[in-house]
Amino acid sequence: MPTKITSNQLTECEVSVASAPGKVLIVGGYLVLDREFKGLVVGTDARFYAAVKTVDKQEAPADTDPLPGVVLITVTSVQFNQTRWSYALSYGAGGSKELALSQVHSANGGKNRFVETVIQCTLLLVQHANPAAISELFAGAAKHVLIALAADNDFYSQAQELRARGLPPTSKGLSMLPKFCHTNTTLRDVHKTGLGSSAAMVTSLVAALLQHFGLVGKGNPAFDKQLIHNLAQYCHCLAQGKIGSGFDISAAVFGSHTYRRFSPKFIEGVMAANTNGEALFRAIYPQSLDDMPMWDSQFVSVSVPPRFILRLADVDTGSHTPSMVSKVLSWKKANLTEAAVLWKSIAAANDRVVSLWHSLSELAEQNSQAYNSAIDAFAAIPSTEWPSLGGSTKSGNKSGISSGSDSSRGKHLLVELRDACLEVRFLLRRLGALSSVPIEPPEQTRLLDACMSNVPGVVMAGVPGAGGYDAIYCIVLDQAAADTVERLWVSWKEMS
Repeated sequence: MPTKITSNQLTECEVSVASAPGKVLIVGGYLVLDREFKGLVVGTDARFYAAVKTVDKQEAPADTDPLPGVVLITVTSVQFNQTRWSYALSYGAGGSKELALSQVHSANGGKNRFVETVIQCTLLLVQHANPAAISELFAGAAKHVLIALAADNDFYSQAQELRARGLPPTSKGLSMLPKFCHTNTTLRDVHKTGLGSSAAMVTSLVAALLQHFGLVGKGNPAFDKQLIHNLAQYCHCLAQGKIGSGFDISAAVFGSHTYRRFSPKFIEGVMAANTNGEALFRAIYPQSLDDMPMWDSQFVSVSVPPRFILRLADVDTGSHTPSMVSKVLSWKKANLTEAAVLWKSIAAANDRVVSLWHSLSELAEQNSQAYNSAIDAFAAIPSTEWPSLGGSTKSGNKSGISSGSDSSRGKHLLVELRDACLEVRFLLRRLGALSSVPIEPPEQTRLLDACMSNVPGVVMAGVPGAGGYDAIYCIVLDQAAADTVERLWVSWKEMS
């Protein structure tokens, strides 16, 4: 909904604002690329924001004088040096009725393909779905569209800023930084933390523009989210120059859920005709929710079990994810039979994690006292000791539905979840060994094992997404466990 935002670029006023969460792919790395399999993705509390306002020429910044016969659009990313882009929006040459967008200024002399693609495609869609909004934009006095982009601090490494302020590299230290802390660098050089900033930016900007020009926000949130999803997926793929799995955009729209990717065929044709507004309109925009181009992606909302706390560590090494994915897929193509067996084993372990999350959430809803009793009992001891305290599974039950009373069932489920996480990790290490890709490198294995074996209350730990050296995550049962995990990370000497 419209709200107020204050920045140097947009004075305090009513503007169209949208935000989208970051993501962590808990299980489903590599498999989520294949429509046969699903992934479990969690939406974070860190969010990306986009704000849009239209002003008359006299209200525009003095150094961005609108050009005759065009609408000027200026975008500022408020946390970076040299991140301001201006575009001229006009009707195409030669009497064309299609809108045309061209960059007229850049603070750093370069382009931001993601921003430009979102603006161009969204306004083309608006032109065909709500032409009156575009007519009003060009009517009367020259207009200037101002856009501001900002992200919660978690999207970018704050290590240097924390050191400069004498703050610890922990969640508490991060919470003491000013909101939208300036990175003191350029967008090209910033160190990202792997929360999916490009997907969250694309989604928030798509949503803000659709709201600003009247295509969403009319009381049908299911319609709005599917429209935002469709257009954001298309823009993200077009800007990247390839059709990815789409789980990061899906998380930015729908939050935590299980995700099965869409078939590329649904947008291949319109990507080939990326300046054709009519083709984009037919592929993206419905006349009603029943007529919504749903493609064939599937998502099922997932509730993170109550009292679970996710901690994500940015590891100061980094991996090149595209090359890792390419090597894994090359190995899979060359070893189809062996890969098929391994893929199904990983998928079964992933599904078990999802099933256990559902079972824990159901227990919390049906008998919160029993659920909280299990959490309290296990939050104070390492998971290696849980089986000896009544958490052992019966008869090797790995269904995700444990037997016994509710008071013991919660403990059984937590042990099964720990075991399922360890199985996923084992299988991913096997995939890494077979494909010669460091999906869970030995350095990461030692740190993750230390978290699960030495820290009380750690139920899951792993490498998110495609793995490598980029990050690790831990899911813990209370704040004391989260703090202890952070102290272990800070004291760890093998990696920073």
